Amino acid sequence: MVALGIILNKILGINPEAAKEIQEEARNLQERMRTAQSLGDYQMMRQLQHESMQLTRQMMSKQFLPQCLRLILFLVIFYVIGFIYADYNTGLLPFTILNNSGWFSVYLIFSITFSLLYYLLKKLYKYKKENDDPWKLNKIGLIKFYSNKISFNETPLIVEIS
Repeated sequence: MVALGIILNKILGINPEAAKEIQEEARNLQERMRTAQSLGDYQMMRQLQHESMQLTRQMMSKQFLPQCLRLILFLVIFYVIGFIYADYNTGLLPFTILNNSGWFSVYLIFSITFSLLYYLLKKLYKYKKENDDPWKLNKIGLIKFYSNKISFNETPLIVEIS
């Protein structure tokens, strides 16, 4: 479901460059509105509010369409799972989650587990990617270097990870 959401955002949603461009345009509109308000030009303020509403409508439509498609797909998947596992409405777990011990509880447990696992692996990958340089790790105090180096261009002899 997460992968499908990412694909839908890539196809139908706003790419990061377009989002930055829209944010910049919104900031520009805000600044122009402040200027028009300080000058007391109400005609200009109405025109800028109209432009702001069009910009907001454009941004909302780009974000709303992928969400609607995800919701429809999510409901279809739940209908299919409910139809297939209708015989297992109760008794799959020795405890209840949200007053349910059937297939929905099992789905909820697996969904939360895999989502947390995905989140943690993503954070770990990001941390590893940012901290590939051992000198950067030294700056935050994770690695201590011991060497007999004379100049700063030499590499350390012993590396101790704390």
